[in-house]
This record gives sequence, structure tokens and C-alpha cells, in this order.
Amino acid sequence: MPKILGRIVMVVVMALALSAGAVHAEDGNYWDVLDGEVYHLDLFQKGEDWEVIVDGAYGRFAYNTTEFVFNGFALQEGGNYTLIRFEDEAAENTENVVCLTSGTATTDDTLHLDGALLDGGAKIWLVLSADVDCAGGEMTGWNPSEYLFESALIGGGSSGEPNETPVDPYEIIHTDHTEYPGYEHFHLYEKDANWVAVPGGNEGHFHYDADDFIFDANMESVETNYTLIRMHTHLSPSVTCLASGATDATGDIDLTGAMQEGGAKVWLVLSADVDCAGEEMIGWNPSEYLFENALLPQTDPVVPPIDNENINRIRLYKKDANWTPVDVANYFGVFHHDETNFTVTARVMLPNFSYTVIRSNGDINSGITCLATQTSNNQGELYMQGQITGEGEKIWVVKSNNVDCEAGSFVQYGWYPEYYLFENSLLQ
Repeated sequence: MPKILGRIVMVVVMALALSAGAVHAEDGNYWDVLDGEVYHLDLFQKGEDWEVIVDGAYGRFAYNTTEFVFNGFALQEGGNYTLIRFEDEAAENTENVVCLTSGTATTDDTLHLDGALLDGGAKIWLVLSADVDCAGGEMTGWNPSEYLFESALIGGGSSGEPNETPVDPYEIIHTDHTEYPGYEHFHLYEKDANWVAVPGGNEGHFHYDADDFIFDANMESVETNYTLIRMHTHLSPSVTCLASGATDATGDIDLTGAMQEGGAKVWLVLSADVDCAGEEMIGWNPSEYLFENALLPQTDPVVPPIDNENINRIRLYKKDANWTPVDVANYFGVFHHDETNFTVTARVMLPNFSYTVIRSNGDINSGITCLATQTSNNQGELYMQGQITGEGEKIWVVKSNNVDCEAGSFVQYGWYPEYYLFENSLLQ
């Protein structure tokens, strides 16, 4: 394999892809054209109760104080869309619309838009062009299942800067709890399919020091057996059970005990779903659980140990714009291989999302070989295996809808490296 050439191609291509201002939006590198501090806002297809539809259409709105770049995915091929700023919080309000720009989704169901960030409301929506009267500044139709809605607000006015006091979903559901001097504290919440705390949902409080913990919660399920666990963050799920008990007739549960070594995550799960002796989850009913909103001090190894010294290993990491591994305690992977076969275990940023492991020479426009594809589980974990094919020294785990396996390249406007894992050593 041409190792030196591969490295040169990688450096040149990635430098162009990641250096701000080095390329134009039409070249496919979405927000590189924006100068200064750049903010990001995700848009999602949502259901009747405003819940995000997993695996639905989605987009990213990147902006500075004067301009924006938008890329949408999984849209209706040939559909005409308009990006708007909406003035009012009420979804049924059909006035005070400012149109930013319009466009048509391409044959690969993607949409690229850019333009000036006009003065307008704090909500960013992508709507059907037929449903909005830009001249009149109002919605004239309402087909929300065909729209994308914001995941957060931008500040009103032309500055486009985020709200000075962004909405924290946790702040609206915190309940009073007892303080224990000398103990650290964090909350556990009922979470939806996108791992967002459910306002008004079940909630618990975990207090701890180096030796002991105190936990209390209120659950909707009464007289039900629960177990408090520490969940390891490496890929072979390993559980340390801290304590078990049952909710009373009002749904309250109180647990205390000694702190034990284990994972950084603390969950309250149904006792029937965990095998404490086997240190593993044997069921999965997350709507009945509570999940942490902060991590305990990390005691897990970053990657699983190597059992066979004859098998080669490449570690995979989330990386920043300088190609430095970041957030390695939460997002990482391991590519084990011999001369012909491989396995990949990884924890990625998006749960319930399709990821593909690829072999590459570093060029995002050609020479890519897709090795395996899998949808991550509710915890964002992947396990893939297969035969090593293709050429190139680099192993990446990328979003499946960003790469065209048949063409051997990334799709146009399909470069979202903040969601990927990249190799920390080369495939020999």
C-alpha cells in the first residue's frame, strides 16, 4: 500500500476540509465559509407531541452574526423547501415569519442552503415552500410532519447569537431535595429516545462521597423492584449493583449503601432487567429507568483489554479540528484485526443511528471501502465484524448516510466529523 502517498493525500484533503475559510460552501464543506465564532443548531423531524423522530429527516444550521449555512438530510427528493425564522413560541401561531432562503432537495434527498442571517424570531424551521407566504410574512399551510424544527433557540434580532440564558431542560424539572454536607450530588432522570430528560417525568437524586451513597427517587411504577447500578463505559456492558429495593404505594424509593468500584454512569433499573451476579443487563426497558445527568469519577479502562496478543489493535477516537482525541471516556472504539478479518467495538455520539466502518486513504472523494454497517443501540454502542477488503491505512467509523459505499466517497455536504471516530494508528 502507498503509505507515504496516503498520508500526503489525507493531510491535504483534511486540511482543506477543516480549515475555516479555505473552501466555499458549494464545495461541500458546510460551515467552513463562515468567519468568526460559529454557532450550530440541529433541526429534526418531530412527532405530534414534539418528540424527535429517531432516524427521521434532520439538518444542521450553522451561523455567525451575519450569515448561515444549512444542510438537510433524508428529505423528500425534489421537494421545495424554505428556511424560516419564526417569531412566536406557539406552534399554532401562523404569523411573524421571516424567510431566509429556499431550495429543492436533490436526488440523494439532501438540501444545501446559505445566505444572510436576516432579523427574525428565535425559532429556525425548514418548511414546505408551498406552506409559507414570504411576502406576507405568514404560514399559509400546516404540514408539520414534512418540516424540520429547531432543537434550541437562537437569539432574536439580526445578531443571531444564542440566548444569553439558554433553556436548560433540567432546570424546569428539578425538585427540592435534601442536602447532605460533604456529599457530591447529581440528578437522575427519565429520558426519551434521544436521551433528553422528560419534563415532569420520574426523577431521582444521588448523593455520594468516597465511602457511601444516599439515593432517593419518585417513580410512576408503585410497589416495583428496582436496582441502583454503576454502568461501565467500556463496550462489553458490565454492571456493578449498588443496592436494590421496591417503590412504595406512592412511588417513593430510598436506597443507601457503600460506594463500590464500577462505571462512571449511575442508573436506576428494573431489578428483573439486571443480573447482579453476572454483572450484566439481561433486559432493556429504558422508559422505566432513570439515567444520570453527570458522571462519577472514571474507574473504567478506556478500552477493553486485549485477550490475544497475536491480534492487532487500532484504537478509534473522536477528534477535534487539530486531530487530537477528545472526550475519550465517552466516545471511542477498538478495531481488532488479523490479516483477513476484523471486529469493531465502539461507542458513538448518536444512539439508534446507522454507522459504517470504512477503510480510507484519507481522501473523502474517492478510494473508500465500506467494511460493515450497523445501527447503534440505545447506549450508542456498536459491534461489527467482517473481512478486511479495499485499500488504505485509515479506519473510520462514520454516519452511514454521509458515505456512498458504491461510489467509494462521501456524499456532497456529507462531512460531519464531530460525529465520527478516527484511527489513532495506521492499518499496516
